[in-house]
Parts: sequence; structure tokens; C-alpha cells
Amino acid sequence: NHDFGGDVMEILVYNRPLSTEERYEVETYLAGKYGFFTAGVEGPSFAPSGRTFTSTQNVVITTDVIGSEIRYTTDGTEPTALSPLYTSPVSVAQSLTLKAKVFKSGLPDSKTTIADYTIDAGLAIPFNGMLMWLRADTGMTLDGNGKLSYWVDQSGQENNAKNYNISYQPEAIADGGNGYPVVRFDGSDDRLGFNGLTNVESLFVVYKHTTGFHKFALGADVGDFALRDYTSSATKVFSTTFSDTNVINGSAWMDGNAVAPQDLVVTGSDQLVSLVTAGPTSTSAIGCDLTNHDFGGDVMEIIVYNRPLSTEERYEVDTYLAGKYGFFPAGVEGPS
Repeated sequence: NHDFGGDVMEILVYNRPLSTEERYEVETYLAGKYGFFTAGVEGPSFAPSGRTFTSTQNVVITTDVIGSEIRYTTDGTEPTALSPLYTSPVSVAQSLTLKAKVFKSGLPDSKTTIADYTIDAGLAIPFNGMLMWLRADTGMTLDGNGKLSYWVDQSGQENNAKNYNISYQPEAIADGGNGYPVVRFDGSDDRLGFNGLTNVESLFVVYKHTTGFHKFALGADVGDFALRDYTSSATKVFSTTFSDTNVINGSAWMDGNAVAPQDLVVTGSDQLVSLVTAGPTSTSAIGCDLTNHDFGGDVMEIIVYNRPLSTEERYEVDTYLAGKYGFFPAGVEGPS
């Protein structure tokens, strides 16, 4: 007696799984008949997906639509039926935006698949154990008015940050006042979620806090207290009461200077926070803490690892970020 109330216009049922083309045919028929939407073919897939690499990549483009052809561009323009025909992997030797569409007679053109590829041959940071790498200068999908809905993880682990509700999306700013692109959170309800990372042991964040209860860019949306500060008036990044003990008992650096994690402070300016924890900790969101404690400010770059980096490896990441954002000439600490 669990009843349905409403209207039924049409039902089609099959005793077999339809092919991609057949499903499109049925959807196109129903969509055209009832005016729901303009049925379209799904865009092609890229392998590897767009992210940051240190060498040339040969990108394979595929589609499930039998008998179709794929057209692509590498200059940022929209693919058309006259664009280059895909016949073999696309060699990406320099940073570019790859776009591709599927075309087949009798079917509408597919959606456009778009990916940013960044080639940096001189990049000298460790990739072993990297869980997530978000950069405000690449890999972003924007909705209306410059709102960020999807931020591609550059590590290759597919821990992409996203929020499809435009009311809660942060804003992508081409120049945050420092000459660099930033993702700006309003300190009220902007946030991005990603697959919960429960084995974080090293992290690097370039950001600026300007407002909001939460003082650190990384946090959690549900059920995660690890990076929680839970203080509205203090300037401390972490809390000895609410943050994970593996965070508090770890090692931290701000702008290249060693500091106890509980003594990290927000400066109101761009800052680089580097943290090697005493054991695994967790995070699952950017821009908020548990229970609507929000972060307001700019995020430029986030790099997360599932292992404690060595001193040399940490210097490599610090040097890369310091050189990119001009914080300080990263150097080696003196002996003990």
C-alpha cells in the first residue's frame, strides 16, 4: 500500500540492455515527443585525464558510439565537423586545453569534453604518495558568473573538488590582488567537497584567511574533526582542544619557518602552511569545518600526501610553492 500519485505518459521496457545508440534513439524519441530536453550524445573520454605532468603525454580519446567520429581542437576553440579528425593519440608536449566532440549522422552532436593539460618539465616535487593537488591556475570548470563547480585534481588520483549547487560555489578570480588566480570563499556558505581522505600525513596549502569561523582552508563537510579549529575570535589555525592530536603533535612551517602546529596563526595575507603530521589524519572539504563553521578567503594551491615527506622532499615542495608565489627564498634549515 505504498502508492504513487501523479501522471504517466509513456513506458517502454526491454528484455535486454540497449546499446548506447539504441538508448539515444529512445531518449531522442521521448524527448522530442514531450519536449523535455534536446537529447544529446555524451562527450568522449580522455586518458590520461587533464592534469599536471612533467613530460609529453599521448592522450587517447574514446567514445561508446559505434560508427561515429571524434573531432578535437587544441587551441581552445569549440570542435566542429571540420575540426581535426581523431585517428591516433594526441601528443601533448606543452600546456594546452584539449576539447573533443562526437559526431554521427542521425544523432545530435555530443557534449564537448574539455580538459586542461599542464606540462612542466622542470617541476621537481615528489609524486609518490600524492593524494590530491589543486591549483587555481588550471583544471577549473566554471558555472555562471565565474562560480567554480568542479576543480580537477592534478595528482591523477581523481580526488576532484566539486559543488554543483551554484548557491554554495566559491568564485574563481583571475587575479586575487597578488597577481595569481585564486578561488575565493565568502566565509558564509561557500564550500567544495571531495572524496574523504583519511590517510593524510603531509599537506601544503597556499591561502589567505580574511573572514569566517574556520581559519584553515581545508576542513570537512560531515563527520570529520581532524582539521577543526572551532574558535571564532582567536587567530590560531588549529585548536589543541578540537584538532586531531596527530595534527597538533606533528611538525609545521609557515612561510618556510618552523613553528609548532598549535602556534600557527592566520596573518590576513597570503601564507604558505606546510604540515607533516604525527600520524594519519583526515579531510573532506575546502571552505568549511563541521557544523557550518566556514572559511572566508582565497585559496591558491593545495597539495596533500598519504605519507610523511622527508626533509628533502618537503624542501622541494616548499621551494616550488615559494618560488611560484614569491613568499620567500626557500632555504635549508641550519644543523642541530
